[in-house]
Amino acid sequence: MFSQGETQARSGQLAGVSKATVARYIGIFCLHGVAGLRAFQWAKPVGAQEAHRTTLEAEFHERPPHTVAEAAERIATLTGVRRKETQCARSSKKSRPEVASDGGHPIAPE
Repeated sequence: MFSQGETQARSGQLAGVSKATVARYIGIFCLHGVAGLRAFQWAKPVGAQEAHRTTLEAEFHERPPHTVAEAAERIATLTGVRRKETQCARSSKKSRPEVASDGGHPIAPE
């Protein structure tokens, strides 16, 4: 895409990545070629709470919290990881089942 005359921003849109990621890819390619792209460790940071995901999902499935404040307190009690309520709200949205566009029942995983 970039090699076809697109801007870094447009190339990122087409590839579903940020402009910064496109710039990083180009920099690695310029220095090390395709071998450099293949060797680069593309890992994103993982939060401390991630190690406890299955435990928390099981706990909240069995006893759903009534408020975000309750969820934050139970996460701290179960894992020792303290998070602000806004962080708990964001992470709970990630783990919710997808809801059908008509607002109906959750979509079954494939």
